[in-house]
Amino acid sequence: MSLRGAQRRSNLLPLAAGLLKHGTRFDILDFEALPCRQSRPKGGVYHICHCLNIFWEDSCRVAAYRSAIITCMAKYPIFLELGGRRAVVVGGGAVAVRKAASLLEAGARLVVVAFKPSDAMLDLCTRHGAELIRDKYAKQYIAEAVLVIAATDDPTVNEQVYRDCQELEILCNVVDEPRLCDFFVPAVVKRGDLQ
Repeated sequence: MSLRGAQRRSNLLPLAAGLLKHGTRFDILDFEALPCRQSRPKGGVYHICHCLNIFWEDSCRVAAYRSAIITCMAKYPIFLELGGRRAVVVGGGAVAVRKAASLLEAGARLVVVAFKPSDAMLDLCTRHGAELIRDKYAKQYIAEAVLVIAATDDPTVNEQVYRDCQELEILCNVVDEPRLCDFFVPAVVKRGDLQ
């Protein structure tokens, strides 16, 4: 079964009280119950999946949105060489600015799609010579990109970006929507010349 098919099936899983046992996680592909270490309490709830920020309460009721994919599948660690390669950020707000800046640091050929970019985004694009497309999102703008980050405040647009990326086989990350991500961006700590 394909990953997309598994995700669609996973949305049908009933996340009701009593169906998830203490310390249980599910594999997305076959839904086999697998042991998962209990983590420390956090405000009366426990994480059962750090990847997707899904919780269970003391009563074993799932405190998560129903469409979430319950998964702790192993991820493949990778460092991408983005030097001179087209990377697109959809969005023009503060979060989009941070994502755009990090892509520039990695040497990407940045393209920003934002109908109303913030002053900070305008400044960033001007200073670094990034291409700024001042228009509503359209599929044509992500063509030939190696990766796309969607960081708009419109869930409908973000989902459309993700669907288009799947069709075009482009890696996509929708900020704060793990179920709409092909990759995750880890936090980076910089200390002098070390990171």
